[in-house]
Parts: sequence; C-alpha cells; structure tokens
Amino acid sequence: MNPSTKANLHDESIKSDQSSSLPSQQPPPPVHQNDADEEDESVKQLGDCSSLYLSLQMDSEAARTARDSLELAFQMSNILETGLDRHSLSVLIALCDLGLNPEAVAAVVKELRREPPPSSTIPPDAPAHS
Repeated sequence: MNPSTKANLHDESIKSDQSSSLPSQQPPPPVHQNDADEEDESVKQLGDCSSLYLSLQMDSEAARTARDSLELAFQMSNILETGLDRHSLSVLIALCDLGLNPEAVAAVVKELRREPPPSSTIPPDAPAHS
C-alpha cells in the first residue's frame, strides 16, 4: 500500500471517530406540539363516543333479535302444547345459552311436572311435629 493511500485511510478513520463522538442531534419538536396533543385527545374522545354508540346500537339489535327469537320459540311451544309461559321459556333458553345440555334441561322440566305441587296443608297421616 502506498503512503498516500495510508494517509487517506488514516484521515477517514479520524473523521469517522470524530463524527461518532459528536452528540446526535434530534430534530426540533414540531411547531404547535401542544395543539396536536389536544387534538389527539379530542380525536380519542370522539372515537370512544363512536364506539359506545355502535355498541349500544348493536346491543339494541341483539335485544330485538332475542325478543324475536323468544317470540318464535313461544309460538312453537304453544303449537306443541308444552304449557310453558314466556318467562319460563326464557329461563330455559338462558340455561341452554349458558351451556347446559338442552336434553338435560328438558328432562328436569318433565320431572318437575311429574311431581305434585306442594300443598299448604299437612296430610292427616303425617306425624305432627312438636
């Protein structure tokens, strides 16, 4: 390697060492940074309001669908002469929605129908409690 090439390499290595020792300069903050922050917060609040509105709208649609489904199930229940009222039917549907086996729920309903209703009087052959 000739002496002038060595000198050039040496000069470049010194420049590279000097540039790495200089503190890195960050770009200045944008003008009106506070305005942008306030605008970002407003945009965030607007987004939150929009999400809430859509959620309420979907809840309203879900409620309407649930009412329609319950009405349909109640009509089928009447055709099949189950004797279930809307409230009882909605409780049974809710149990199935929670993951209970529909056949098991139906078996419980049948079993409850077999049992005589509790009477408010004590049968004459029942022992008296003192």
